[in-house]
Amino acid sequence: MFVLVHCFMLELVSNAAIVTPKEIKRLYKRFKKLDKDGNGTITRDEFLMIPELAVNPLVKRVISIFDANNDDSVNFKEFISALSVFNSQSDKQEKLECFVVEFFA
Repeated sequence: MFVLVHCFMLELVSNAAIVTPKEIKRLYKRFKKLDKDGNGTITRDEFLMIPELAVNPLVKRVISIFDANNDDSVNFKEFISALSVFNSQSDKQEKLECFVVEFFA
């Protein structure tokens, strides 16, 4: 399992705006905490257990940013990809497009 996660992290480091393995390891720990049932994905209900999201009027949009393949669950790769947009190294335009595109579609 560790080797699989390690290889996966190296791929993410090279493909995402998040660049350090240390940061990806930290996010993986956070992902595991959010994945309450331990099945390797975060469901809509698990997202709604986060108090700040549960009361956010944009919660559906936030979850849709994470759920890239629209299967009602978020795996670690989707989690990292969504968060990489909000990394300080990301382009401002890309950050805005995440939220604006669906409101005008």
